[in-house]
Amino acid sequence: MPLDILKYKQTYNKIDDDIAHDFYLPTMANSVCYDRMSGYFGSTVFIIAWDALKTFVANGGRMRLICSPVLSDDDINAILKGEKAQSDKLLKEALRQELENIWKDEKLRKPFQVLAALISQNIIEIKIAYGNAHPSFKQLFHDKVGIFSDGVNNIAFRGSVNETYKGLSNSGNLESISVFTSWNNESDAERVLHDVNLFKRLWNNKAPGVVVTSLPPDIKNYITKNCHETSWQELVDEISIEVQTVVNWSADITGSRLPRNHQRTALENWVSNNHCGILEHATGSGKTFTSLCAIRRGIQDGKSIL
Repeated sequence: MPLDILKYKQTYNKIDDDIAHDFYLPTMANSVCYDRMSGYFGSTVFIIAWDALKTFVANGGRMRLICSPVLSDDDINAILKGEKAQSDKLLKEALRQELENIWKDEKLRKPFQVLAALISQNIIEIKIAYGNAHPSFKQLFHDKVGIFSDGVNNIAFRGSVNETYKGLSNSGNLESISVFTSWNNESDAERVLHDVNLFKRLWNNKAPGVVVTSLPPDIKNYITKNCHETSWQELVDEISIEVQTVVNWSADITGSRLPRNHQRTALENWVSNNHCGILEHATGSGKTFTSLCAIRRGIQDGKSIL
């Protein structure tokens, strides 16, 4: 359906709202274009697990993302001094290292494979941005803006939310966003147009004080070679199930705090052992919280708790 059919609030915050389910997911599912300015490159792999992504792609949707690489002070100094050959080398090495760290993390491997598939199919295109001010300053591209479009109507949002699982999930950081539509009033429409034009200038590397560049070809090749034989849609389903499994173990029904891997393993072992067992974890590793998760599940299942 067109975006102007949906009902939007002017602001969303995680104290009162579920930003993902109240705003982000229905908007993505009814869009054909999503332009995003966000944080670090490594952060981009988290968000793609949401089910709305499949609907977005089925709509013919395309996503363009501008984000920051992780660069050291020396890397930035070399780039700012205009040493292009060295700059290219440092940028590629920083990106490769970050990608390797993601690939080594078992929790991120499937999302990375989905990202690889969508990049290889030109559904997602990523560009890297960094500041080019005086070498004595370490400038990060840190703007956080998103623009959805259904082909006619645009909706923009600004706020603290990064394009990450922690940014959007209720179990993640406490965040807020302000929302502006192109159809409600002239003031909002001007704000949306400003963000549309800003993104366009950045994407085309026409904005002063910042350099925006495409992913180096060998980095893109490194990403796309990790496409999995399984379709990315199946991987999205698997990721969503895994995420929901963790949410179902939360100590409260809102999922505001989720068990960590070692806690989830203990809970699953507890269930397989007919709800009997002793938690043996180091001090401060969350034995009490793990017990609360078990108690909440027991109450939900109508069991007596001792």
